[in-house]
Amino acid sequence: ATSAMASAGGGGGGGDGAAADAATEIYRGQFRGGRRNGRGALFLRKTSSPDAEEVPLYDGRWRDGMYHGRGTLYFFDGASAAVAADSSPVPAPRSFEGAFFAGRRSGRGTLRMSDGSSLTGPWDDGVPVGGNWIVRDADNISEYEGDAVWLGGEDSPRGGRGTFDLGRCGRPVPLGRGTKRYGDGDGDGYTGDFVR
Repeated sequence: ATSAMASAGGGGGGGDGAAADAATEIYRGQFRGGRRNGRGALFLRKTSSPDAEEVPLYDGRWRDGMYHGRGTLYFFDGASAAVAADSSPVPAPRSFEGAFFAGRRSGRGTLRMSDGSSLTGPWDDGVPVGGNWIVRDADNISEYEGDAVWLGGEDSPRGGRGTFDLGRCGRPVPLGRGTKRYGDGDGDGYTGDFVR
């Protein structure tokens, strides 16, 4: 929330500064024209914490008040960021590290789940799309790297414009050339063409 922001340093015009809204949001970074622009980090202040602990929400590049360029965006399982920030302990976050364009995930990026698994691949307008993906399980027992299509909840290819719910994102499905590895990397696996 950028309304009702109180700012310090260069927050009112340009340069470095900090800003906080009346509730819990804190931004530390660069501004231009009174908007978040350049390098900066966004946090939520735990209102239930006597030492005002801060929970990270985003760290990276900004343009015109939106995520734009390289950055890391944090999410929380089963709760909004505000509820998660006031939980004790704060739930394990999920994160997306990669490219953003006008506030949306766009380009190559890695989605890290709270269980330790990760998905690395292409994103367009905030949603994952088909292409080259790396999928690692939380226990590091299996990994896939290669061409894949993204299937939504109803087994339909995902792509183009739309919304993306991290809780129901599905997974990329191998389709085309790729490598599936199992175990501790001692050679167990398959390299070749995957069909659906």
